[in-house]
Amino acid sequence: MPSMEVAIMLADFFGVDVGYLLGETDYRSFTMEAAVNYLGLSEHAIEHIRLATRFDTAFRSVHMLPIEAGKTISSLLGSKKFFDLVMALEEMDRVYNGPDIQKKLFRELEEKYGSEMVAEALEFEPYEHEGEEVDPVFREAYIEVQDAMDKMYAANNERKAYEGKARYELAKAFEEVVRDLYPE
Repeated sequence: MPSMEVAIMLADFFGVDVGYLLGETDYRSFTMEAAVNYLGLSEHAIEHIRLATRFDTAFRSVHMLPIEAGKTISSLLGSKKFFDLVMALEEMDRVYNGPDIQKKLFRELEEKYGSEMVAEALEFEPYEHEGEEVDPVFREAYIEVQDAMDKMYAANNERKAYEGKARYELAKAFEEVVRDLYPE
């Protein structure tokens, strides 16, 4: 472990608190740790806000001053319609990242019949084997695989419909925020 003087110099060089170097915090500074805990945002999100509103970093390429960026971001977050936008974004996230029915159904089938039998059932063409004796367990696996395929198809169509609706609602919510900030 380095001396405190060396730790202070290293922290200064890397632009972090000594506590970060010593493992007392997982964040670059205790101030950032407090901000993360207070706001419930990630360090990455807070850093993006900070970069947008600081004099030395704020949108130089688009000639936006930090005070302008701060005012714009404050207006967005202070909009009466902002929470509707957050709720629509949450719904979009829930629909988009929702449970994967396909994985769930195949995992259940593989646990019950094994991956080899499930693969065979997927490839099986009953009309090519008409009149042949088929193992009763395999027949059951085939029927359940076909049923799972039908469920996956229906779930995929349903998900696409919900996702389309969620995208529409999100766009509408954003438009409402813009109308709130900049009335026609």
